Order: sequence, then structure tokens, then C-alpha cells
Amino acid sequence: MSTDPFANVAKPPVETVSAEVVEPPRRSGAKTCLIGCLILFLIALCVCGGIAWYVYANLGHFKNMMSDAARQAIVSGIQESDLSEEEKQAVISQVDRVVDQYKSGEITTQELGKVMEELAQSPLMGVILIYSIEAKYIQPSGLSAEEKDQARRTMQRVLRGVLEEKIRQEELETALDYVTVKGANDTRELKNSVSDDELRAFVAELKERADSAEIPDEPFEVKIGEEFRQAIDRALGEG
Repeated sequence: MSTDPFANVAKPPVETVSAEVVEPPRRSGAKTCLIGCLILFLIALCVCGGIAWYVYANLGHFKNMMSDAARQAIVSGIQESDLSEEEKQAVISQVDRVVDQYKSGEITTQELGKVMEELAQSPLMGVILIYSIEAKYIQPSGLSAEEKDQARRTMQRVLRGVLEEKIRQEELETALDYVTVKGANDTRELKNSVSDDELRAFVAELKERADSAEIPDEPFEVKIGEEFRQAIDRALGEG
């Protein structure tokens, strides 16, 4: 599977100047979750090539300390995200599953690295980003109720297309340009504000991709906690 283009969402947000600006009422949970769940955890627990990590990984006290610190950072990011409470708890339970198995020695540092790689390459981070775009931009925007409903359905279609591998994630780059900007090393960061016209253009691009891939125009719900579980199972060769 190709590398997820959403995985590297960076800080800080970049302001754009627009005629009609929608000021988001809160910061993006997706940025916090993406950085907390992947980058921080990956750095804290998976940099296993150096001598320092070799020492830490073989000393139970330091191993547990770093695991607990990484777990706390991840959970904080998830709690601040735009996921439902049910999904938050489902994802946290999978995080605890991996951390507990690592601390007990059931999985090795190498296996932990495989888990992080699987999550980074899966569409999950893109799914979280799409949910955040809806909460941060679509819901509080000046779009009509009908336009918001259409945007929600269109994003559901695109998520389905990505998860079913009918839409390549690279095909969404043009659409993402309306709500994100590229930073160093081609990382993406959410714009601080997005106009209604930019949102309409974003949704139009997504609809074009969904139509081209012949994705059914019907509701589609993603169980993120379950997707996390399956990704972890794949990485560990379970199920």
C-alpha cells in the first residue's frame, strides 16, 4: 500500500487571507492526534538503531517510563480529537493493548516498529483528518444545510473509496490544497481559516474523485477503533 500523504500533518497552522473567512472555534484535533499517535510514539519507542535506545530498551525501568510517557501523549491527542467518545475509547484500548504487550515483553521493539509502520501507511490518519475537516471547517461554515449534508456524504464516499482501495490517496492532493498547505519536506498542515468558496471547491474535487471511482452515493460509516485493531493485527501477524 502506498504511503499515506496525510500522515505528516505539521505545526504551526498557516493563515490565509480570504473574502469570507470561517474562524474555527477550536484547534484541529487531527493535527494533535496525528503527531501524538505517530510521530511522537514512533520517535519515543521505535528508534531502535542507536546505542541509547538499545540501553533503554533493555532496562525495564526506562522501558516502562518511556512507554508510559508515550502512551500519555497519545491518549491526550486522542482525547483532543474530533472523534466520538465511543471511538476515542476504542482507539485508546488498542493503544493500551500495544503498550501493555510491549512492556510485558510479548512484543519486541522490532514488532512495535512494524505496528507504527502499518499505522503510518494505512488510510487511518487520512480518515481522522477528514473527520477533523468536517468538524473544523464544514460544520461552522456559511454553507447551507443542504451543502453541508452533501459535503458529509461526499467525504463518506471518498473514505469508502480509499479504504476499499478504489481511490489512491495521491488523487486527493488537489482537493487537499484547498484546506491545507504544504510545508517542509512536503508535509501538510491545516489552514488556520478556510473560506466557503474554498470549501465548495474542496467538496467538488472530492465528488469528482468519488464519481470517477464509481463509489455508491450512500451513507458509509468508518469504525476507526476497529480499523486500528485490524492494522495492529496485520502488523503482528494476528487474525
